Amino acid sequence: MCKIKRKVEPEKKYKLKVEAKGADIRVFLDNEREPVLKINDNEFVKGTIGLRSYDALPSYGNMKIVK
Repeated sequence: MCKIKRKVEPEKKYKLKVEAKGADIRVFLDNEREPVLKINDNEFVKGTIGLRSYDALPSYGNMKIVK
């Protein structure tokens, strides 16, 4: 998909919000007004969700999915 450069501090908690409407995906971090990531990806316009990390051991909590 794509990469962004963003410094992430170990052990710090972050609020992550993902909006996916059809092929448009926007990712927000810590209640920022502007997304840190905006992409258009037609490969998976419907289906299930998944969270993935690279070279890290994150934990996720308080997940909310709204349709």
